[in-house]
Amino acid sequence: MRQIFQGISFKPKVKVTREMLDAASLLPNGPIVLQNYWGSAIYPPTTYAVPAVALFILNHFGFDPLDTFFGGRIANAVVYVMVGALAIWLTPVGKFAFALVLLLPMALSQAGSFSADVQVFSFTAMICALLAREAARGSPAILGLVAAAGLLILVATTKAPMIALVLPLAAISWRRSRLLAIVLMTTVIAAFVLWTVNFVFTDSSAARVASAGVSSSKQFSFLLSHPFSIIDIALNTIKLMWWRYIFGIIGIFGWLDTPLGHWFYYLSILCVVIVAMATAFDGRIGHNISFLLSTILATALTFGALYLSWSKVGSDIVVGVQGRYFIPILFPAILALPGIASRFRLQSVVEPASILAVLILWITSSTYVPLVLVNRFYLH
Repeated sequence: MRQIFQGISFKPKVKVTREMLDAASLLPNGPIVLQNYWGSAIYPPTTYAVPAVALFILNHFGFDPLDTFFGGRIANAVVYVMVGALAIWLTPVGKFAFALVLLLPMALSQAGSFSADVQVFSFTAMICALLAREAARGSPAILGLVAAAGLLILVATTKAPMIALVLPLAAISWRRSRLLAIVLMTTVIAAFVLWTVNFVFTDSSAARVASAGVSSSKQFSFLLSHPFSIIDIALNTIKLMWWRYIFGIIGIFGWLDTPLGHWFYYLSILCVVIVAMATAFDGRIGHNISFLLSTILATALTFGALYLSWSKVGSDIVVGVQGRYFIPILFPAILALPGIASRFRLQSVVEPASILAVLILWITSSTYVPLVLVNRFYLH
């Protein structure tokens, strides 16, 4: 199926044809063919459990390959909506900010795919909602903290930088019991390390990326021998790519060859700023610093991981970072905001503005983005 549609990438004049769709529908069930996609990441099987079950059921009932493929995407989208809605309901602060992030065109695009981001985005929202809920309690509930820790294991073993959420988990559970905080933190970190050592940092993984001139060990040695180069690498990367990161968070589709209009990016940024301001005037839950530190650490780990695993040795920029990688980091960033401006008593003004911002983004993106995609992939 990948080969059928491969000729469309980076060729805006090439469109999806009826012949392509018919060919995809008639694909036979053949033998498994292993290929070396050197840039692909190693994820735990739980990441693809939902679409895998959907594929099995639809295939069992005789659906053709193309319909089965779409069925798996729909199953992932349903889970994304259910988990995201539950997270919005659970969080005591930043509800409109959570909704805005979950409704970003890039987030919704991933939600309707087989990407691991479906689980990462929705589960991270749920983790942060549970932590915010327990932070707002006089005494955090053990069940909520354990649930957050369990979800964090699933998320961190899929997207390693999100292990940074162990900081607010430890800080909030510490209020309940020091022993509980130590047990939860140790369990999450131990599971993360075991998965990483046994399934990610393996000889086969090293050989796979070596074919593209990438070596994590040599890159690490380079950084140790040139420690101050980290500053130059960071500045060069941000200077060159900051706009693409922002646009990528909002939405760049296809093979990253289908951007939206600049007016839509500017409108989206305005909506984000409005909702962020409203969150800052929201009620205080405490632990802002732990959420802020986890945001900074997750961002740093994202760049660090891609520099070690994707960028060629000695590169003066970080290669491979996409804007969508920062979407889950927005959730702890949201929870670093509540209460920092609550003394100004402007909640009655900014809350209606945040509702309007979410509605504007949702209505605009749900009409404009499909038109862009239809024009890119179908209309001649």
